[in-house]
Amino acid sequence: MYQTNVFDPWLIVSQIICVQGLYYASLSFLLFLCSLFSSVPLSIDQVFDPLVLVTLKSPAGRVALFAFLANAAVLGAFHLYVVVERAKQCLDHAATVHLLHFFLCALLRGVPSRAM
Repeated sequence: MYQTNVFDPWLIVSQIICVQGLYYASLSFLLFLCSLFSSVPLSIDQVFDPLVLVTLKSPAGRVALFAFLANAAVLGAFHLYVVVERAKQCLDHAATVHLLHFFLCALLRGVPSRAM
């Protein structure tokens, strides 16, 4: 499917868009499943509000943390395996997904004032 030394920027950009879309789709699906089995109402704040992850004493924080960890560890690795197909580029794509998520959260909710 890919050549050895050919630089294709359209392929890289399309892979980034695909992995980012799969990241949010699988995260939303996991949050939906967790909200079905718990008393936590589903909200877009669970995806883009960093303060939800800080409050681990609340059920919403625990549900969001579980969904983020399962999404990044299990489903994110599978998405990278299917879409990127090259071990050399997996770290780059994973870092790009999380960096774009940080910028999107900062754009929507503001830059976090604390390190947590």
